[in-house]
Amino acid sequence: MTGLDQVMKNFLKIEEKAQRNLEKSLIESGHIVLSESNTLVPVNTGGLLRSGSVKSKDPLEAEVEYDADYALQVHEDLEAFHPQGQSKYLEVATKDSKNKVMEKIRGDLLK
Repeated sequence: MTGLDQVMKNFLKIEEKAQRNLEKSLIESGHIVLSESNTLVPVNTGGLLRSGSVKSKDPLEAEVEYDADYALQVHEDLEAFHPQGQSKYLEVATKDSKNKVMEKIRGDLLK
């Protein structure tokens, strides 16, 4: 094995580790957003709150969603009154969590 071969082998190991760390970090970051969103989601029966989840679409993508049939309507209706929670609960949580998520991903990639 030449020196260049060893460098390439080491580079591939680093790349594989970074990929694994990023996959894990994206899911954990999704949970950060979900936790924040759960503090904002309107609660009537609790069904919408319980429908929230984080899913991995592929190794480099995590999705935070509420899959109750009425989730989109509740999220988008700016005129609705909510004694607890608010519309745009996921959008606001995503924006509010941005720095925390970026710090997490940055830290996880440097491990």
